[in-house]
Amino acid sequence: MDSDCLIKITKCGLKKLICQNFKIFIPAKVKEEVVDKGIQKGFNDALIVRDNIKKGLLVVKKHRGDYTHGEQEILALYQNGSYDAIATDDAKFIRVLTMANIRYIVPAVFIVIMYNNRILSLSSALQRLEELAAFISEDEHIATKLYLEKKNES
Repeated sequence: MDSDCLIKITKCGLKKLICQNFKIFIPAKVKEEVVDKGIQKGFNDALIVRDNIKKGLLVVKKHRGDYTHGEQEILALYQNGSYDAIATDDAKFIRVLTMANIRYIVPAVFIVIMYNNRILSLSSALQRLEELAAFISEDEHIATKLYLEKKNES
């Protein structure tokens, strides 16, 4: 998971639920970007993420090498590990992943998966989506909402 995705799911209160239902790994560089720099800047989200790391809800992985951005380390870890997908909401990074044919997941898709796996009811999934709406694109919000409503009809 990259910094952008991690910050968004933390701000809307979804991180704990996601971490309880998915194995989430973050590169050391993402931890540095979100936790270390976030604490220095006084962001409360950074303290929450730090506590989740201490509790084992988030696992920090280090890849050998010197990286200037979390996305670089994410790619190195993904290519050398056995991960299902990269979680991101960064449009530029998504273009890179698409061109490299690497699977990715955006924050709203976590809600869809939890709904499909009956972890969330429709009303709960829609409520969680609304909590996330301020942090994701309008297109992602609308597409996810339509999917959930259409899935409920079938």
